[in-house]
Amino acid sequence: MRILTYVGADCYNKSGARESTTGSLGVLKAFPFSNTRNKFFGIGCDTIALISGLDTHRQRYSTGCVSWCSDTGSVTNGSCNGIGCCQIPIPGNLLNYNASVSSLRNHTDIWESNPCGFSFLAEEDSFNFTIANLTNIKNTTRLPSSIDWAIGNQTCDKAKKSLTGYACKANSYCYDSSNGPGYPCNCSAGYMGLAV
Repeated sequence: MRILTYVGADCYNKSGARESTTGSLGVLKAFPFSNTRNKFFGIGCDTIALISGLDTHRQRYSTGCVSWCSDTGSVTNGSCNGIGCCQIPIPGNLLNYNASVSSLRNHTDIWESNPCGFSFLAEEDSFNFTIANLTNIKNTTRLPSSIDWAIGNQTCDKAKKSLTGYACKANSYCYDSSNGPGYPCNCSAGYMGLAV
């Protein structure tokens, strides 16, 4: 299942004074963010991107990445290796997060080509970094993220024992969620459609 999550930004003027800053926040009640399809990104040539959150077991999580470049000539389209763009995996069972973005030197050394830094959680396949993102991602406020949908908070085996609570119907089967509580349903071989 896909949702839209916000892009955080941290922008400076030519003299290095902060013009604006916004973080991004993602809060889910029941379904965790997918740790296999999403990544956390930092964009910019003077960017510190941080993410912290809470998982389904009420455990705290905090990490980040740094993206640096002295000029846009060192940045490579499609590469998110810490030069203009950094990315890190997120943990499983992540229900909410708070992302922030800041700068080491207020973008003073790179201001003309990159006055802002950005941070966001997004589907890895939906975001392909380009040099143009150093300036034009400022107009993007949200990007798609995936959540892992499951039914209830029981394991598949426990749910199958309940005659009234088991959601998978004829010609379908359940399996335990690999990210968070509950179980999804899948169609049996030779069948298509909604398995619940």
